[in-house]
Amino acid sequence: MKVLDTDLLVAVLRGKEDAKKALEAVSGDELFASSISIFELYFGAFISQRKQENLRAVENLASSLTVLDLDFVSSKLAAGILAELRTTGSLIGLKDCLIAGTCLKHNAELLSRNISEFSRVRNLKVRKW
Repeated sequence: MKVLDTDLLVAVLRGKEDAKKALEAVSGDELFASSISIFELYFGAFISQRKQENLRAVENLASSLTVLDLDFVSSKLAAGILAELRTTGSLIGLKDCLIAGTCLKHNAELLSRNISEFSRVRNLKVRKW
């Protein structure tokens, strides 16, 4: 199970060649996104200069993926991640904690370039794309 991080989804929307290659490398797998990443994409579209065009692009991309909701279990896991990282002084962003909690709940591998942040999360499977 592969979850595409926001950075990969943004690169896909921008038509980046390396993002296309990353998707080709996992073409046999069902691809997922966290509802947090979808939120981030919509937010970016809403504040962009080409709002309507970007909203349509996000809608098309989101509809092609299975979106994993932030539920009770993933919220609890994310809170635990944030608490643990707080005690070690190695915090990561709140949205990244929520994405990581969602991945942990589903025992999914996260495809991201944000390795420096996500590698701090114990038991999270993360692969650089």
